Amino acid sequence: MVIPIFIHSDIEALIALRDTDKPLDDTAKDLVYQQKDRLEETNETEIAIPDTFDNSIHNPKQLKEILIVLINELAATREMNVH
Repeated sequence: MVIPIFIHSDIEALIALRDTDKPLDDTAKDLVYQQKDRLEETNETEIAIPDTFDNSIHNPKQLKEILIVLINELAATREMNVH
C-alpha cells in the first residue's frame, strides 16, 4: 500500500489550482516561480529529530479522517480542472 506524503506547499498549490480564475497553465507557472523564490531565499535545512514519529497518529479512525479530507481536496481540484 502506497500512501502519498504531502507537504504544506503541495497542499497550497492544489488549493491555488482549484480556486483560480486564471488559466491553469498561468497559475502553475506562478506557483513554480513562487517555489523557486522560496528555495532561493532560504539557506536553512531542517532535519527531523529521532522522536518525530512518537507523536504520529496511532488511532486508525483519525488517520482515515485525514485521508478522507485529502482525497476530497484532490477530488475537488480534479473537478475544477475538468471544468
